Amino acid sequence: KQMLKIVNSKDFVIIDARRSSQFIAAHIPNAINICPLEEESILMDKIFSLPENKKYIIYCDGGNCDLSHDIANILVNLGFKNVFMYEGGWAEWNKNINT
Repeated sequence: KQMLKIVNSKDFVIIDARRSSQFIAAHIPNAINICPLEEESILMDKIFSLPENKKYIIYCDGGNCDLSHDIANILVNLGFKNVFMYEGGWAEWNKNINT
């Protein structure tokens, strides 16, 4: 329920940390794709193009997926504030949105 409110909020940037093929197939509405497995220059270009003064919600598949944690760590190490994890990730979103 909380994610449904966040999806349309201009205060948040939702980051899908999954592979681009997964993102293209389906993703949370208004999410952008930043995968830590991308070439470093592409990854950094995407990160440095993020708007300032936003809250960031990062997700991947959910469960044991580390991709969202990798992106969160990069953002925090670069000085980004208000970085949050959507632990349930795509699996939880897809399950709840389709029931």
